[in-house]
Amino acid sequence: MVVRTLPSRFILLVPVGVRNSQAVLLHPYIPACICSPTVKCFSLAQPFRPGHLILLAMAGRGPATNYGGTRTYGSSVILPLTPANGYTPKIFIMGGGSPATSTTELIDVSATNPTWVYGPSMVQPRIEMNATILPNGLVLTSGGSQYDEDKNTASLKAELYDPTVGTTGAFSSAGSNAFARLYHSNSILLPDATVLLAGSNPSQGTYDPHMEVYSPPYLFNVNGTLATRRSLQVLRRESLGTTAPFKCRPRMPRKSPPPS
Repeated sequence: MVVRTLPSRFILLVPVGVRNSQAVLLHPYIPACICSPTVKCFSLAQPFRPGHLILLAMAGRGPATNYGGTRTYGSSVILPLTPANGYTPKIFIMGGGSPATSTTELIDVSATNPTWVYGPSMVQPRIEMNATILPNGLVLTSGGSQYDEDKNTASLKAELYDPTVGTTGAFSSAGSNAFARLYHSNSILLPDATVLLAGSNPSQGTYDPHMEVYSPPYLFNVNGTLATRRSLQVLRRESLGTTAPFKCRPRMPRKSPPPS
């Protein structure tokens, strides 16, 4: 087998008027970076205050969040882009800080002057939490604790955030997980539409090996029985309309000049 490597490169992006050596001061450890359909990149540097609204040409700092404290080790997602919301790119940030906050905030990054607004509060304060977008557009928020790596204040109550309710969305209960999901935990949507919860540092130097699987409500009927899964339809084979031999070759991008 022949492996062909396509041309690629990394480019250091620095805000206008800022020296390369100062870039790390704007984005210290573990930043959250989200790109909108308009190719704007919104980078939430720890401690998430203030955020930095960044274009590919690095337009500089963006608006600060409303929350008075830091949102260190909070979570963030870009909400689903749908015809119903006009494909408006909104970023949703949750929790963070130690002691943690239960507050959330939203921002429309397509606005001329983006501004953070408060969303609904979570049922528990969460630091080092997880947020997973589900196929139906809801966001599963889970894990975290009130204090950094403190299993005694673990947030075991999971919630579902629905961005379509009102102007800022609403939370509803998603049940409770059994094990504290703190630092170094994760949640991921699986191919069967369930969510895997794994990892955690319940306290400094200890690690939890347990894993849990969350099954969202869309997998059940109202009476609690399993819902019938949708199946993919078999595609019909269509003729290309020619019997002459032909070749398919991927179009190779032109070689880009090295960054100056």
